[in-house]
Parts: sequence; structure tokens; C-alpha cells
Amino acid sequence: MKVELKTIYPEEAKEILRVNNINNRPISLTLVKKIANDIKNKSFLLTHQGIAFDITGRLLDGQNRLSACVVANMPITLLVTTGLPSTQDVGNGTLNTFEVLDS
Repeated sequence: MKVELKTIYPEEAKEILRVNNINNRPISLTLVKKIANDIKNKSFLLTHQGIAFDITGRLLDGQNRLSACVVANMPITLLVTTGLPSTQDVGNGTLNTFEVLDS
């Protein structure tokens, strides 16, 4: 797993959403608009929440932030995590990493 601070530009965000955003829940337009306004007003804050990809390149977290980057048509700087395992062994079973995010 690798974590880096990176500036994502709208075209890159659009491409990530097109290629890597597989079977995610629906985008929250309300949240996208709020984040886009924060980006435009230069009040989008860097936090531990960024975007995350599994070992296959699937976007696991951050689709609303990426969508807001596209809507605002401005770059954002955030943490980018790559190489998360798709599944993880726990106890007597295996859990899908995507399915436990935000739960």
C-alpha cells in the first residue's frame, strides 16, 4: 500500500471516474455541489479522507470528491492511497475491503 499527497486536475478526475469507478454507490449530488463550492471558494481542506484504490485499480473511496473537482473545474490536493487489498482475512472469514468502507 502507498499513500501520497497529490494534486488531481479535473481531466484526471474525469478519467479516474470513467475508468476506475466500478460498482460504487450512486454519487451524492448534494455533497458534490457542497465540495465543489468549497473548492471554488478555496475552503476545501486537506484531511485524512482522499481517494483510495485497491490492488486492481478500482476506486474504493472518493468518487464524490473527484466529481466535485470536475464540477468546480479546479484542481484539488488530497491523499491518494493505492494498493489496498481487495479482500482481507479476518477471524474465520474474508471481508471485501470496499464493502466495509464507511461502515
